[in-house]
Amino acid sequence: MFSVSAVTGADSFEGPYAASGIYPALYTINKAGGVLGHTLAIREIDTKSDPADALIDAEEAAGTTSNVIGVQGPDSGSASTLVPFFESRHIPMISTAGESIYDKNTRKFFWRMLPPDPANGVAMAYWAIKHDHATRVALVFGATPDAQGAKPGVILGVKNLHATAVADVTLTPDQPSYQTEVASVLAAKPQVILTGSNGQTAATFFGEMKELGHLLPIIPDESRENSTYWGPVSKTVGTSTFDKYFTFVAAGNPPVNAATHELYHAIHAIGSKLQKPLTQWEGNPFTDNNYETYVILALAADASHSLKPAVINSWIVKITNPGPGKVTVYTYSSALAALKAGKKIRYVGPLGPITWNKYHNFWGTEAVQKLNSKQVLYTIGLIPTSAISTSG
Repeated sequence: MFSVSAVTGADSFEGPYAASGIYPALYTINKAGGVLGHTLAIREIDTKSDPADALIDAEEAAGTTSNVIGVQGPDSGSASTLVPFFESRHIPMISTAGESIYDKNTRKFFWRMLPPDPANGVAMAYWAIKHDHATRVALVFGATPDAQGAKPGVILGVKNLHATAVADVTLTPDQPSYQTEVASVLAAKPQVILTGSNGQTAATFFGEMKELGHLLPIIPDESRENSTYWGPVSKTVGTSTFDKYFTFVAAGNPPVNAATHELYHAIHAIGSKLQKPLTQWEGNPFTDNNYETYVILALAADASHSLKPAVINSWIVKITNPGPGKVTVYTYSSALAALKAGKKIRYVGPLGPITWNKYHNFWGTEAVQKLNSKQVLYTIGLIPTSAISTSG
């Protein structure tokens, strides 16, 4: 299989997310016997945060790698070039690309289990306005495409919920100072800040905000739920200040099940390969998604008795959607046992039950989370799917 993400470049924060799915999946699948008796290998394609570089590397990888049964990715930054590339080769992709153009996807080999970025933005606005009772909000987003992903949804949510965006600031990444931008936000007197940027940019901005005035409730988008973001920010503003003012809104918060336990066990079994602390990958929607992608593709191969990507693609729905006569399985080993016993399966992974729609999309609730002093995320609320429509 291929893993496609930005390991280097402006969006290099994706690298630890990718690893948090790759290594636990390799451990789990190969420990249970591999895919149709073959040891699973995952080749990482570094997009270098550039779609043109991503295509060059993908072409090289596809030309030199045999028995490719699927792709975890592409990400938002490379989807424009890599989705057509893998589609043309009939290789299934389970992607984290958050662009709304995939909400009504018509490509046969493209799948997505996370909500589009604008839906996360709507959820951010919903929590700020409905829960925190904010009527005046500030938008502070980085200039990169990844950082801008949730912003359209934030704008839509603010408008639909009859609040006012009193400041809209775009941050050029990794500048030594943002005093001008901080001053403009403080002058607008918002009650909450909705934001998305890399960790160092956020650390500089919010550190100067603390120095120049005061902090207020801050809601980053879901891509910031890892220590690459909260590490530098909490170090700059102080741990207690971070815990007080920062609240994350992220995809999904399904009940803990056997799939969750299998993933957590794998995370700690191969912990030396992952960014510390390991607890940041527990309950992390991107870890869940990345890990589950590999398990789904592997089980689709096992169930279809085929290593042909086009055949595997047709089995993704068959082993995940509900259906008569199916036995629900939560772990890779129990799924293999059921298949060997001649049973039909419905795999339910760490993301919870999946029912793909006709556009090969699925997403559920959004979770509202805080970070405790041990750097463990805990949930303080849920936002239902019905509240995060991006239709306007």
